[in-house]
Amino acid sequence: MALEPGSCSSYSSALNSYVTFCHTHNLPIEPSVDTFSFYIVFTCAFIQPDSVDTYLSGICSCLENDFPHVRSVHKHPTVAKTLAGCKKRGRREVVRKLPLTVEDITRTCAQTVPDSSHDALLFAALLSTGFHALLHLGELVWPDTVSLQSYRKVILRRSFTPLSGSYSVLLPTHKSSRVGTGHSLLVADQTYGLPASGVMQQYVLSRDSLWRYHPELWLLPRGLPLLIPIRLSGQIPTHSWFLARLRLLFPDPGILGHSMRAGGATALALRGVAPYLIQAAGRWSSDEWLKYIRKHPILQQALIHARVEPAPPVS
Repeated sequence: MALEPGSCSSYSSALNSYVTFCHTHNLPIEPSVDTFSFYIVFTCAFIQPDSVDTYLSGICSCLENDFPHVRSVHKHPTVAKTLAGCKKRGRREVVRKLPLTVEDITRTCAQTVPDSSHDALLFAALLSTGFHALLHLGELVWPDTVSLQSYRKVILRRSFTPLSGSYSVLLPTHKSSRVGTGHSLLVADQTYGLPASGVMQQYVLSRDSLWRYHPELWLLPRGLPLLIPIRLSGQIPTHSWFLARLRLLFPDPGILGHSMRAGGATALALRGVAPYLIQAAGRWSSDEWLKYIRKHPILQQALIHARVEPAPPVS
């Protein structure tokens, strides 16, 4: 199936919302310009208009096999103008996650020493890798919901390659990959002047001493009875485990898992990295990456275009 389990769950929720709306107001399930417009106005009274836009995408995905014209209904000018009007009328200030800074990562790495606990080494390695490689938290750890956990997304130990002042790992899959070939990530110390490779090597040494024959790269001890050897109890870290560790170091509620990706993109812009290089590094298929630059728009423009390099010609 082309859709991820998480996307299927979200799309099913959107479809249930649409079907409930149609039954409540005695409207046909078959999509039409009027039905979609009424649904937009009604639903925007309860949730953000941007979320309604996402709902419509899920509804179209679920209904297009039975109603092939649903995409054209979604793109109809009346539907588009209705949604645009609701967005203007119900616009609220966007609350974004705060970005982590190079100083934050430096402080975390500085607290990591060779005799640190395995959990501390794992967290520092995850945080540094996510910041450097502009990763989503979900690309590093497993979701808490068991039904959404998939080994197809797990980064494997054999993909880790230590290099001089850097290391590489293979990201098995990501959102912009249509063929599932994965993406090779290179984390270099010189990018931000951080000891990322040193922290990663300390973690890998600890991991291999405990779970040499486990295939997963990221592992931590499982919460099992003391009689069970730790070598048999490795498990992939979860979303809640990472956030709990993050909260210990960064109590600010604005710092969450997405702060790694936002912070990495902002740090690259601050260094005058060309926009097309930031987009490629973050594996963005559009200019959506601009939303990750957590700076004032005027300063953002000055930072991004300070050292703009022409994009290489497409052969």
